[in-house]
Amino acid sequence: MGDSRAYLLRDGQLNQITTDHSWVEEAVATGTMTREEARIHPNRNIITRAIGLEVDLKVDTDQVSLQRGDLVLLCSDGLNSMIPDEDILKTLQESSTDTVCANLIKAANDAGGRDNTSVVIAVVGEHAGVQMPITDPATKDTVDIGLTPSLWGRARRFVFRRK
Repeated sequence: MGDSRAYLLRDGQLNQITTDHSWVEEAVATGTMTREEARIHPNRNIITRAIGLEVDLKVDTDQVSLQRGDLVLLCSDGLNSMIPDEDILKTLQESSTDTVCANLIKAANDAGGRDNTSVVIAVVGEHAGVQMPITDPATKDTVDIGLTPSLWGRARRFVFRRK
């Protein structure tokens, strides 16, 4: 619902795995606006579907198979409206799992920070050479959740980051 997003980073490729429910996304889908124009358009915050607008909600559902090394990013539009996907990818690749959420929020704020920015990452197994779980007690925004292989295939760890 709305314009928060989920991205999947796998093998160096960042792909948006949700569809925004917004006026500009519909314009992009019909070809009347480019993705970059939509990102900075003054009407980018007009959403076409949201919780609380209608009694009967149409909820999009989908399944994505996760693999060891995948990183899933959930973010509010305060991130992706301020920095392009290429910059999100660069920050994901250059940051450790200890700093990535803070670095993404800082990048959005440095670019103007005109909206609230929420960022959550989930890492399956290892990512960018960092072995999970993160054991630094100073990293209070990290929660290590052990999952059984039957739930996530060969994945053994799921890391949830709050910022």
